[in-house]
Amino acid sequence: MVDIKYDFHDSTIEDIVYMNNKKELKLKICLCNRRQKDYRNGDPEMTELYMVFHDVKSFEIEGSKEMYIDGELIEVKQIDSSTLKFIVLSNADTRNITISAREVSYF
Repeated sequence: MVDIKYDFHDSTIEDIVYMNNKKELKLKICLCNRRQKDYRNGDPEMTELYMVFHDVKSFEIEGSKEMYIDGELIEVKQIDSSTLKFIVLSNADTRNITISAREVSYF
């Protein structure tokens, strides 16, 4: 199952690595820690989070073939039980990243 476990608003995608031979996609995210439910005063405001999508069925960056995404995550939407859509504000324009996979791991 692919589900959303964090509040991604004000976070950024630092890196995207897609390994076609493994059908695996890895997102490195600079997570806005202060927006998380378990955030406590004194915790770092930003933290590193990795999302690994397993058995990727589809992966699309709308409007570009570039893997590099420069911008702030506005929202992450659950499309269905296997698909997430990341909405990124980049240079006053929005770009969408849609990933469909069997499951996602967070670490």
